[in-house]
Order: sequence, then structure tokens, then C-alpha cells
Amino acid sequence: MSAVGSSVPEEVGALVAQLGDEWACAADRATPLSGGISNTNYLVTRGGENDGRREEEDVVVVKLFGAGTSLFVDRARENEILSVLSSVGIAPKVLVSGEHGRVEAFLGGYRALVPAEMGDLRMIPLIARALAELHNVTDVPCHGSGRIGVGAESKPVSVLWPTLRKWLEMAVAVRTESDATWFRHEAVKELIDQLEVELSESSVHEHEFVADLDRTVLCHNDLLSGNIMCQSDSVKLIDYEYCGYNPAGFDVANHFSEYGGFEYDPASFYPSDEQQRAFIRAYMTSRKRSGGEAAVPWPRVHRRLHQYAVASSLWWGLWAVIQSSVSHIDFDYATYARLRLTTGINFHLDAIAKL
Repeated sequence: MSAVGSSVPEEVGALVAQLGDEWACAADRATPLSGGISNTNYLVTRGGENDGRREEEDVVVVKLFGAGTSLFVDRARENEILSVLSSVGIAPKVLVSGEHGRVEAFLGGYRALVPAEMGDLRMIPLIARALAELHNVTDVPCHGSGRIGVGAESKPVSVLWPTLRKWLEMAVAVRTESDATWFRHEAVKELIDQLEVELSESSVHEHEFVADLDRTVLCHNDLLSGNIMCQSDSVKLIDYEYCGYNPAGFDVANHFSEYGGFEYDPASFYPSDEQQRAFIRAYMTSRKRSGGEAAVPWPRVHRRLHQYAVASSLWWGLWAVIQSSVSHIDFDYATYARLRLTTGINFHLDAIAKL
């Protein structure tokens, strides 16, 4: 995220004022941050311009929740997840939580990546290890997805398929006449059903590396460049509002689908075999899956990731259809929805057919 000039809503001042009297006028020094298409974010500094205080604790990030985001995000659940993740050093600490926004600790010295950096072979292992660290977390309750099994043998259930079906119903309810020219909801429903069956049936007989991608873990679910903060050889992930239990491969494929940023054209940006292999090697090593290069069934891994990339295009395509009717942020959600639900899906289905 980068600084841009703009007026600051009064909600920013109300949130930072809860940090204490010395933050009472801090909103006057709030700097809007660009890069978000769900919420608006501000960097707020405590103290005067010349008092010399610029320590990490003197700067906070304020997130104002976007209009309509309650349709997608359970804020109470998000706070619960953030509490666990911040306690183990994975997420920034939440300092103030309110109805309209939140104040988070500032990651001093870190900066957000830009899309082109995500495919850098020096950066890929750092991102893969950070994602694996999140996927290794097991202390977050499963209220949103429930569990199957009993006691210690129970495991979390993915929210992927119920979320896609819920968002499809919502998208159908708000779609415009223009959307109707390309948005065929019956075809989308059929694809969701087909994909769920294919993934659930094939997972039973898959190689351990592919089966690990099918394992339900705590996923970020929105790993675009702006949510990846870097400092030298360190990477931290931020913005966990869509975090929840899903197949690990969905999180990886969803990340790969963000290599081009919001200029969505997978034929020009989707990671090469070399980039995908570099990511999977680092990820599996961090997940403590071994076996060496020769043991990895790469064609099956690539196929599985393309399948999950179809699910990612469904996820964000339906999300964008809904956002186009509720969000006040200046972003062309309708075009993004069309690209994800047509160009994106077709690209990955074609790739699957060739494997």
C-alpha cells in the first residue's frame, strides 16, 4: 500500500482516540493508503511533526470497513482469528476494534509487494514459507465450517463449496441486465458441483503431495501482493478478513492467480512451471513434507492447482458481481467479475485439458 492524498473520514479519529489522550489529534496526520478494493486504510502517526518520535509504536494502521463487506466477512470471527494469529506472531496485533473499523499495529520497516515481485525466484520461497506457517496453525476454532469426526480425530470442514453456493445465490439476486449477457448462473452452478465432485473423489487416491494440497487448513484466501509485506529476507502476511478453513491448494492457486494484480489476464501472468515448482518445493519443505524432487508428481500437482484456480476464479468472480452492487470504492467490479468468470475459468479449464 502506498500513500495518496485525500480527506480523512471522522471514523478514523474516533478509532484512534480510543488509544489514549495523546492520540486525540493524530487523525490530522492520517495518510490514506492505496491498494485495497474491499476497505479503505490509513496510516496514522502519533505526535507532532517535529517531536522526533517515529518509533514503531507511534504509528498505527486504521482500516475502515467497506460498504457491504458484512455480506462476506464475519467481523467477530475475524477478530477471533486475528487474536490467535497475533499471539503467535503471524498477524499484526489488533489495538482497537469497532463496528466500522479497526486499529492495528504498524509493521515498521516492512512494505507491501507489487504484483511483479511475487514471481521473483528470490521472493517465492519467502512467501511459500509464510503461507506454510499459516497453514500449520491449528489453534483457531472452526465455528464457520464445523468439524467432522470425534474428539482428537476430528478435522475442520472447508468453507469453499458452501461459500461459492451462497455467493452464487447473492450474485444472481443483484446481477444487472449487462451481467446477464455473459453471466450464466446455471453453468456456474454446474461447474461448482462438478468441481467439488472431481476434487473430493480424486483426493482419496492421490499421491501424498497432491493429497496435502487437498488437506483442509487455515487459509488466508486473499493472498494478493498488497497483503504480502516484506523486509529484506522476511515476509509477513496481513489482512485476514477472508481467512478461514479451505483446501491448502486453493490458497496456493488463489495466490498464483494474483500474479497479475487487478489487470487480470492469466495467459500473460500465470506462473511458469519453474515458478510453481519453486513455490511448491519451499512450501512442502516448510510443511515438513519430504521426498525430493523426483518424488513430486509435477503434472498431477499442476493439474490440481489449475482445478483450484478455477475455484478461485469462481470465488472472486461471484464476489465482484456482488461488490458491483454495494461497494462505494472506485473500482470496476463488473469488468473484473466478467474476466474472472469467463477468461479466468476458460484459461484454467484449457490448461487442465492439456495435462
